[in-house]
Amino acid sequence: MHGGRETYGTDHLDLALAVGYLSKLLRNGMVVSHLAKHFRELLFEFQRSTEVEASAA
Repeated sequence: MHGGRETYGTDHLDLALAVGYLSKLLRNGMVVSHLAKHFRELLFEFQRSTEVEASAA
């Protein structure tokens, strides 16, 4: 069974690591520029995800 109480700690850690990595990528101007040019919707979702997680912390 995945997603229950048994995996909450691991899932939370995975999420924190992913958001941390996204935050680091979004501090790179070249990455943001590329995403804005080619993947605008994805950039928006990445930014939203990092903002939501930062405000929850």
